[in-house]
Amino acid sequence: MDEGSFLDALEQEDMLRLVRDATHISFSKGDHVFQLGDPANCVYAIRKGKIKTYLINEDGEEIVLSIRGVGSLFGLSSIFGAGARTGYSTAIEESLCLRITKDVFWSFLQSRNEVSNLVITLLGKRLCQHRAIISDILKRDVKARLARTLLRLYHQFGKPVQKGMLLDIAITQEELANMISARRQTTNRLLKHFENENIVKIGYKRLIITDPAALENMLE
Repeated sequence: MDEGSFLDALEQEDMLRLVRDATHISFSKGDHVFQLGDPANCVYAIRKGKIKTYLINEDGEEIVLSIRGVGSLFGLSSIFGAGARTGYSTAIEESLCLRITKDVFWSFLQSRNEVSNLVITLLGKRLCQHRAIISDILKRDVKARLARTLLRLYHQFGKPVQKGMLLDIAITQEELANMISARRQTTNRLLKHFENENIVKIGYKRLIITDPAALENMLE
């Protein structure tokens, strides 16, 4: 299952049930959905916009774990374990989410085995992704970390345009730097290098990836 396809994967009856039983909440850009230590008493499904999940290290720097788009579930791992949130979640653009309480979500899963299997698959993929992020930070240089992150965004948010794949997400270089645990200046320098090598084209809060194979080669 693709990252953003959970809601699309549901049968219409199941979708209507979730929409009926959920609270609809709007978030402006920069609004916190939840913060570290908040009660983990619900999950969220994105109907509009994009949400980032992240940690904050001892130096006060963000470590971005994911950016989720329309159709995606988030806030899942906490309700299956600890009683409090273990990270942060913030809207990076105007967003609309379904807030589904823990009890309602558990009841929904218990009555729909196929949906339970989807959620288990999703959690497994995200666990692997988070481990890969941590492994990259520990083992790979900044250039390789940037290449992997661009490829992940390429597959998640890429839309075909004349000269490549546009990353359909408004992201600043500082936010991109946070995703790879690097300084903004270093990220900017590497992006310029990628552009000079005709791997990407840089616009205002937009990137077009023109040579994904070159990014793949950086991971070998």
